[in-house]
Amino acid sequence: MRAGTQGDVAQVINVVTETNQGASSGCLLGCGAVTAALVGLSVYGFTSRNPSLGVPTAIFGALALAVLVWLVLSMQQAAAVECRVMVDPAQARFNETVTVRVEVLAKRAITLTTGTLHLRCQEKAISRGGTSDTTYTHLAHDEAHPIEAAAELGPGMAWQTSATFFLPEGLPASFSGANNFITWQAHLDLGLKGPLLDLHRDESFTVLPEVV
Repeated sequence: MRAGTQGDVAQVINVVTETNQGASSGCLLGCGAVTAALVGLSVYGFTSRNPSLGVPTAIFGALALAVLVWLVLSMQQAAAVECRVMVDPAQARFNETVTVRVEVLAKRAITLTTGTLHLRCQEKAISRGGTSDTTYTHLAHDEAHPIEAAAELGPGMAWQTSATFFLPEGLPASFSGANNFITWQAHLDLGLKGPLLDLHRDESFTVLPEVV
């Protein structure tokens, strides 16, 4: 793990987490307008002693406000930091190892705290009904590697870390069907100090079936 300058990772950093500012601003304004309208209806419902109007709009107003706060914090995170997770090799077999690399590039001053790198295998099955589908998930494998970042980064500074995971036998290989899926991925949870949302990133890779 180390902190450095932007040039340290200039060849590998790809702005895969950059937010479309125009779209985000539009969503923000739209959500703000909906929130204001719902709050106004809620106030009207309660002041006019019409709970059938006030209670539902109060509930939906609270939900819209939560979405609005999440959008604001997401935009702040995108303006402060870029993050990329990579798995090498992108295809592997059981009894082999994969290396997961994390690269963080600060756009403004940030402080990394602690986090975890996970190697996960998830099974998903979809039961299709006449009017709705039901999805069942099962985490077949979850290996965690703790991260002690504790790094203060200025604008343009970069931080990297990596972890190597072993792929044990006896687990399902990657699979994608009409109603059944088996997905292998690296998952990152990394804390950011202050009001910023923590970093959460996923990167899928392929585990090939055993050759008999």
